[in-house]
Order: sequence, then structure tokens, then C-alpha cells
Amino acid sequence: MTVPTIPTPSIDGILRWARDVETWINNRRPYEPFWKEVSGTVTLEDSWNFVLCDTSGGACTPTLPTGMVKGWQVIIQDKGSAGTNNITITRGGSDTINGANTLVISANYGRKVLFSDGAGKWYAA
Repeated sequence: MTVPTIPTPSIDGILRWARDVETWINNRRPYEPFWKEVSGTVTLEDSWNFVLCDTSGGACTPTLPTGMVKGWQVIIQDKGSAGTNNITITRGGSDTINGANTLVISANYGRKVLFSDGAGKWYAA
């Protein structure tokens, strides 16, 4: 057995050792772009882990993706005007969010962290 050479981890600290292929893997790579700024009505992509909603020009309505794996999470954050122009997070397909069809952020700089159970249910923390 050879002893692997361990490279210096990246600045973001997202590297992990994959034993099956004996190499370092950047966990973030499959999810790029992981950060996205949006406005208006938009369907989130499964690669977005952090969504910044710009509500300065009107309400923002992000729709959650369907068919997500268990444990997948997304953070939806207001850029500063949700007190005037709400963010209404809507379900994708027949999924539910805390048992409902929508979830509203109505406070400036408010945020919701949503987790998928992998079976069509989203939970907001």
C-alpha cells in the first residue's frame, strides 16, 4: 500500500479524502455555482445552496426544486427589502414546506434554511 501525499487544503476548507479513489475531492465542485442572487419569480436549481433575494424592485418568489435528496439544504436570504416586498418561497410540484404550499419571509434581512427529507417534504429552520 502506498501512502498518499496529502496536498495543502484549499482556502475554503471544502476538501475531503475519498478512500475509494485515494484522492482529495472538492465537495463544492458538484454544486457550483453554490451561491446565486435572484429577483422576481425564479425556480431554484439543485446546485444552489445559498440564494440571495433582491426585493428592492418588487417581491421575490423562489420555487424549490423537486426530487431533492435527503438532507439537501438551501438558505434563502433577503438582501434588505422583504419588509416592503415579501419573499414567498413556493413548493415545487406536490412537495410541501412545513406542511404548507408556501413560506413567507417578511422581515428585512430575514432568512430561512430549508432541508429536504428526500420524499417531497421540506422543513424550514
